[in-house]
Amino acid sequence: MTAPAPDESSPSGRLLALRNRPRWQAAAEIVLMCEATVPSHPAHDHMAARLEHSLSTAAHHLEETGQLSGEAVTTSAQWLVALALGGLIAWLYEPADTDLEALLTGPLPPATP
Repeated sequence: MTAPAPDESSPSGRLLALRNRPRWQAAAEIVLMCEATVPSHPAHDHMAARLEHSLSTAAHHLEETGQLSGEAVTTSAQWLVALALGGLIAWLYEPADTDLEALLTGPLPPATP
């Protein structure tokens, strides 16, 4: 089974594509993301660029929709990416109990002042 190409224009596209791969492959990618946090890791620059892309895409989406502005955009983008990665890990442990698509594409909760 060949995995579909991830939609790089969407902040959730790569993560949603992972669920269509064999579970071992999705888990291996998550492990690689974690291992590559070490600057000496061969995939560090690649994974750092992917993270930056996810953060900037999420921030752009929040600004574009007018939901947030200023520093709140950056902080909220970081929360969204962290939530997405955490959701993927939860999905790896409990796929029947984790609706990854709803988590990644559903509406955002209202911002609190």
